[in-house]
Amino acid sequence: MSTTRSDFGLVSLDSKLYAMGGYNSKARDNSVETYDTQTNTWKSVSSMNILRNEFDSAVISNTIYVCGGGNDKYFKSCEYYSLNINKWHLTTPMNVERCGLGLVSHEGFLYAIGGRNGNGYLNSMEMFDTKTKRWIPKGNMEYQRVFFGSVSFTGKIYVCGGYSNTDEKTCETYDPKTNQWTPIASMKTIRSSFKLIAFDENLYALGGYSYTDNVYIDSVEVYDRYSNEWYYTTLLPKKMKSFRIFNSCEYYSPNIDKWQSTTAMNVERYGLGLVSINEGFLYAIGGRNINGFMNSMEMFDTKTKQWIPKTNMVYQRQNFGSLSFMGKIYVCGGRGGNNDETSCETYDPQTNQWQPIASMKTRRSYFKLIAFDDKLYALGGYSTIVNQYIDSVELYDHNSNQWSYTTSLPQKMRSFGV
Repeated sequence: MSTTRSDFGLVSLDSKLYAMGGYNSKARDNSVETYDTQTNTWKSVSSMNILRNEFDSAVISNTIYVCGGGNDKYFKSCEYYSLNINKWHLTTPMNVERCGLGLVSHEGFLYAIGGRNGNGYLNSMEMFDTKTKRWIPKGNMEYQRVFFGSVSFTGKIYVCGGYSNTDEKTCETYDPKTNQWTPIASMKTIRSSFKLIAFDENLYALGGYSYTDNVYIDSVEVYDRYSNEWYYTTLLPKKMKSFRIFNSCEYYSPNIDKWQSTTAMNVERYGLGLVSINEGFLYAIGGRNINGFMNSMEMFDTKTKQWIPKTNMVYQRQNFGSLSFMGKIYVCGGRGGNNDETSCETYDPQTNQWQPIASMKTRRSYFKLIAFDDKLYALGGYSTIVNQYIDSVELYDHNSNQWSYTTSLPQKMRSFGV
C-alpha cells in the first residue's frame, strides 16, 4: 500500500481489495486505495467523508459500507461507496455510537454489533435495511465485547472473543429467524483484534492480541459446528501457503496408463459441475473461487483443446447436482451464499440458453443427481442450514415438470458415488 495503516477497513469487491481509513502513524485517515490482483498494483480512489479508525466495513450488492469508529470521539455515522461513480455517500447513522464494532453483511442486511462508546462496552445490535435506510434494534448478545471476530456462516451470525475489561474466548451465534443469541463452545485461547473467517464448512480464528497478557498471538484454531468443539491447527502462514484454487485440467489415457495435463480453464473453480454432452465437449459449470460463488460456464472442445465461455446460469451455486439428460444439461440445488438451493435449471447447447424448471422440495448440497428410467433422481446430500445429512430422495418428471418424494435412502449420506 502507499499509505501506512493500522485499525483500518479491508474488503474484497469485484476482484479487488479495498483498504480504507485507519491510523497512518500520525493521524486518523480517510484515504482509500484499491489493489488489483490482475496487475499487482495499488491505486488511490475517492476518500471517505470522515476520518476514522477502529470502524468496520462490509459489502452488500457491490456496495461497500463503513460504520462507526472514532476520531477523538465515538461515531455512529455510516457511509457507502458507489463503485460506478467512485464516490462515498453518507447514509442513515446508527442509533448508537460504536467503536471497535463488528459489521456483518447477512442475507441483504447489515448488522452492527457490540463495540464501545462513552457509556462503556456494548452488547447491543442493530440491523440496517438498505432499502428503507432504517436501523432497527435487534436482540442483545449475552456478552459485552469490542474488537471481536464476527462472520455470517450457515444462515447465522457468529461472534467470538474480543475484550470487555478482560480478553474473551466466549462465542455465541445469532439466528435472524428467532432474533435470539445462543452460546456455543468457547475458543481455547483468549484473543482480541483477530480475524474470524468461514472456510470449507468450518470457522477459523486467526492470530490476534491479548490485552491481558500484552502479547500478540500466532495460533490458529478451528471450530467444528457438528461437534461444537474448537481445536488448534497449523499456524497461519504455513496453512495459507498450502491452499490454492485450481483452473488446471488433466486426462487419463488407459491404453498407456498415464495422466496428462491439458488446457487450463479460463477461471479457477472448486465445487464445480463437470458434464460431458454431445460427444467431444465438456462443460465446466459454476463453483466457487476467491471472488465468491459463480454462475459462469465454459465449454472445452477436446479437438481444439480450447475453453469457450458460454451463457451464465441464472443462479450462482457450488456443490450442486449436474448431469446430461435428453440432450440438455440439468443442474439442481447446491449452495449459493448463506443458504442451500432448491432451484433447478436446464441448458440447451443448441440455443446457448438456460431455463428455470421446477424446484426440488428439499434444499440440498453435496447430493447425487442421476438419470434413470426417463426420470431424474436427487439422492441424499447435506443441509448447511440445519447442519444435517439428508436421506430423502425425490424424482423429477420432465413431462409434468414436477418433483415428488420417493423411497428414502437406507441412511443419511452426502458426497457419495452412484
